[in-house]
Amino acid sequence: MINNFTGADGSGKTTLAEKTCNLSNGVYTHFDKPKDLADGKNQYFGFLNDHKDDTINYICDRFHEGEWVYAPLYRGYTGNYLSEFEREIIKDHNYLLTYVTANLETIITRTRIRGEDFVKEEHFQTVLNLFNDFLYLQKMPFIIVDTSTAPIPGSLIRIQDAMKKVNNIWGSIKQCIDNKCDGVIAPTPLPRGNVEAKYMIVGQNPGGRGKGSQYQTAWSEGQTPEFLNNVLKQAGIYLDCWFTNLVLCSTENNSITTKQANTCIANLEYQIQLINPDIIFALGEVAAKTITKKFPNKKVIEVAHPTYIKRFYSNKPDKIQEYIDLFKVGK
Repeated sequence: MINNFTGADGSGKTTLAEKTCNLSNGVYTHFDKPKDLADGKNQYFGFLNDHKDDTINYICDRFHEGEWVYAPLYRGYTGNYLSEFEREIIKDHNYLLTYVTANLETIITRTRIRGEDFVKEEHFQTVLNLFNDFLYLQKMPFIIVDTSTAPIPGSLIRIQDAMKKVNNIWGSIKQCIDNKCDGVIAPTPLPRGNVEAKYMIVGQNPGGRGKGSQYQTAWSEGQTPEFLNNVLKQAGIYLDCWFTNLVLCSTENNSITTKQANTCIANLEYQIQLINPDIIFALGEVAAKTITKKFPNKKVIEVAHPTYIKRFYSNKPDKIQEYIDLFKVGK
């Protein structure tokens, strides 16, 4: 497990990281500021390679995302390997991004008391904005902790619970990575999103090949996921969603049989149990019918698959707005 604590200086991330490390019997890791792009990639990819066989909880006090935020601001280059690095993490590690934030006034007060020798005070708002942008760009499991309002004891309980959820969900899915059943190919990409989500977005199954030889799904990488993500952002729920599929594996001709759906339903049931969303948005008729039948006590809303909307209504703003409005029902 890698639990990556990230956030602006003065947000409280180091305090929470150290306490979580003690509670989880983990190993605390803090990385030196990279000298350049090559040094950064060497540090972060090297860390993954050196620890891929470990069974230890690694608590990282900021990780690769520091490059994305601070390198353009202070070091004159762009840490542009976010997607590449995330794909590498998934191969051998369970991962949680603990995004620690605070309001600007709190951050300024804290840094003035302790002294701040790295981030200039006039850059605090910019840094906060950049970390918020990063949260929208990354595609991993995460939790948001606002230390301006959340007491430390309660936050630590939430963080430990989030770690367990990720370990349990990803661990159960990875058990079948080396197995093939009834014509399906190992799960990829893995479910992701807010582990405390109110909404669950459920597609049918991955299909085709995307960037980095990844199988694509409605919420991973590519034009359709970008379209769906923008829809959810405009609906105001993107950061409150957990993303998964009815069938987590790629299948022949990108279609699924009833047998395949029934075989894989246990993984979805486990995710619903742990995430416990208020509303499940099913992308397409097949996913909606299966989920409604299996989980009659859950509120399931069928929405058109984003590929369909993008293909036939991309030039019709009124239809796009209708689609966005479907996802506003829970707000």
